[in-house]
Amino acid sequence: MLDSLGEQQFIIYARTTETHRLIEDWMKRMVGKTKKPLVLGDMQAIKEMAKLGTDVGIVAPWVAAKEIAGGELHAVSIPEPRIKREWGVFHSVQRAPSLVEETFIGLCEMAFGNMPN
Repeated sequence: MLDSLGEQQFIIYARTTETHRLIEDWMKRMVGKTKKPLVLGDMQAIKEMAKLGTDVGIVAPWVAAKEIAGGELHAVSIPEPRIKREWGVFHSVQRAPSLVEETFIGLCEMAFGNMPN
């Protein structure tokens, strides 16, 4: 599988993101030379272009869960080492979080607890 990755045209989300950097680092380590990716700033556009079948979109599984479940897109797992991204919620240590902030933090914990790995 790795040998054919270098031939693919990939669509990756915004160049200024940590996820973009992680993907490019993984590709360099695992594949070597690849085509320059098409970079878009909209996840929906990445999914729509992948549906056309001309390019391969790279998004987190939870971003395309509906399309994968509906058979519009096919998920392909990458070989180890997998790309992992850590997320966090930060607040000032100089004051206690407000009720709105506590609610947001609780919702984030619930959502991330239900996401597939």
